[in-house]
Amino acid sequence: MQYDAQTPIAVFLGPSLAHHKAERLLRANYYPPVRMGDVYRLIATGVQTIVIIDGVFHNTTPVWQRELVAAMDSGITVIGAASMGALRAAELDQLGMVGYGQIYEWYRDGVIDGDDEVALLHADEALGYQAISEPLVNIRYTLGQAVERAILTASQAAALLDLAKGRFFGDRSYHLLLQSPLVKDLPPMQRCDLTDLLTENPANLKQNDAIAVLRYCAGLADTKPVPSAQTTSLFPRPVVDTAYPAFETLKRGILATSGALLAIHALFEVLKNDTDLMAAEHARCAGMFYLSELAAASAVSVPQGFLSEFHANWTAKHVVGDQTLWLRQVGLTQGEFDQLVRARATQAYLLQQAPESLGFAFTDQRIAVEALAQWYTQASTDPAGQAARLAQERADLSARAVAGCLVTNWAESRGIHAPEEVTEQFMTRWEQREAIASREHFLKTVGLTDQQYRLVWSQQAMYQWMLEKGPVHFGYGTYAFPQVLMQDMQVTGSVRALGAHVQQQATP
Repeated sequence: MQYDAQTPIAVFLGPSLAHHKAERLLRANYYPPVRMGDVYRLIATGVQTIVIIDGVFHNTTPVWQRELVAAMDSGITVIGAASMGALRAAELDQLGMVGYGQIYEWYRDGVIDGDDEVALLHADEALGYQAISEPLVNIRYTLGQAVERAILTASQAAALLDLAKGRFFGDRSYHLLLQSPLVKDLPPMQRCDLTDLLTENPANLKQNDAIAVLRYCAGLADTKPVPSAQTTSLFPRPVVDTAYPAFETLKRGILATSGALLAIHALFEVLKNDTDLMAAEHARCAGMFYLSELAAASAVSVPQGFLSEFHANWTAKHVVGDQTLWLRQVGLTQGEFDQLVRARATQAYLLQQAPESLGFAFTDQRIAVEALAQWYTQASTDPAGQAARLAQERADLSARAVAGCLVTNWAESRGIHAPEEVTEQFMTRWEQREAIASREHFLKTVGLTDQQYRLVWSQQAMYQWMLEKGPVHFGYGTYAFPQVLMQDMQVTGSVRALGAHVQQQATP
């Protein structure tokens, strides 16, 4: 899938109109009939208008309504006509999708209602999507012309239409109608006129609507944005509290320098083969999720000054070159980038606060951290040479204690508790690593009570246990690790390097 950013309009087209004819009417990025995920992939490219003409129906999942809503919510004008586009426009016109043409009006007004009205059997892209069967809308319109020309009565046309409707869409044809007993019983002159109409001059309503909508878009090319249908409160936006956002993230495309749109789910497939990396990322992403849930549950209000400074620093650190182009290269809209940075700012703000500010006791943990940090320094055989390492270890110990306190207190308030053996195993492993032969002697040496020692390590043990188990284990069924990981790679920009690597590997 290629995308030319100099032409910010995308058209999904197949059997309704030959590609070479369409290109003479409208300069655009042309794609095969739309399927589920194709629109998601385009959302962050900078595309301004998406025109849906043809789409898949049966053997492949069709484009989702919520997918088109997501595009509109991102400020993209979505227009539908002729086939799948007309059907979706009739379903979504009150949410802002623009419908165009006779077929759209038939769907909108209830003249037709089934997707089989526009379905047809056709060849693949290599053969130009050549039609093998006749869509019902074309048959309907042509029979209507036969009535207008007094070739058929309204009841005769209705009977032939019912005959076509009763057949599988892939078997519908004018030949089928001409071989019917009703037509064979017509007077010779009437049958001859009907044969001429159905074989020599049948209407192609889908093609007519496709041509019309492309001309419409060409006429509006210099007057962006295309006016959208009026959104009403009759059809409010769905509440997004399901797994759909995760699907959208993985279907999103990143724009490579070559113009190729690389699907993020394909990049994730490359990453997941590195099992060590995945284990570390599973834990890190889980930690981010827990902090976000804590912030939401505690209604944490981050000062605007902190947010602004964090956003500016994040942008300076991660965004390379022109920000508009960079966003397309990582597959994010500006709004999505701002939202992801805000989430990370909230997490950072939480970790900088004293746990007491959220109502969590932390005095004993602070004492234990200080004592352990001092012990690390005293235990070193080369305090001067290891000063930098010890300073980092001390900072890490403090940060882990804060994160452990925050997450475990939040978890326990929700009924999550680690098994008792988790703490014992955690302390035993640490003591073995640090060659501590006697816990009692160690505690006397560092001046800690058993209660203080157990408190800090029990929280660390539970925190580590929760990172390893992951949110889904605790009932957060909509949490999706691939989404969280790839969004992190998007907002940091690292997905650009991954995409370039994948393209390089694919180039012979």
